[in-house]
Amino acid sequence: MKATPILDLSRLDRLRDQYETAKAATGRAHEAALDAHNKASACRADRSALQNNVEQNLLVMDTRDYRASRRKLEELEQEQVREKTALFEKHAALSEKSKALGQLLHNCVEFAKGHSNDR
Repeated sequence: MKATPILDLSRLDRLRDQYETAKAATGRAHEAALDAHNKASACRADRSALQNNVEQNLLVMDTRDYRASRRKLEELEQEQVREKTALFEKHAALSEKSKALGQLLHNCVEFAKGHSNDR
């Protein structure tokens, strides 16, 4: 006599929910990383514009103020780059989790389809 494998459908639903949650978190992490990337790029553009304006005498600043403003923009850019790096690392980890849950879900569904005729 062959034993019929049992697949708890409520566990399958929980797995589907976990997969959807992980997938959504992956998307949010990616959006946050892109936002940090855009902020770092904006700092870089602001720093370049500041330098260009001072060099062309469109903006008059003494050297101390110019260096302080430039340093502030550089620090802000570095902070955004660190944040972007951390967020892309988080995104990669969440993406792996989402892929693993998706594959597990797929395998369980295929298993259930294959054994639905046995019941």
